Amino acid sequence: MAFVFVNRAGHRTGAAGGRYREEVARIWMSALLDRAVRASRDKDTVGAITGAIAGSYLGASALDPQWVEAVHGLPRRQDGAERAARDLRGLARATASAGLSR
Repeated sequence: MAFVFVNRAGHRTGAAGGRYREEVARIWMSALLDRAVRASRDKDTVGAITGAIAGSYLGASALDPQWVEAVHGLPRRQDGAERAARDLRGLARATASAGLSR
């Protein structure tokens, strides 16, 4: 249901339509992740799977910017600094691009 609603929201035209779709996608992403995490004892795995599936359809703009800024993880960058969301996004793009060139 969430995907159909967001997809229909995307049919509005112009910049206002794009912002509306992003807002609707963000609301649905938050609701889906909240429901998935509350419904499971294995919260990190279920949250990751739900986020991956929902994100593949809703897109990166469905993530709350505050959540994106809170993302951190290993492996560390070559300069030893901890990676942030922008670093992981770049790593994902590089990985996808490398796979496409084969």
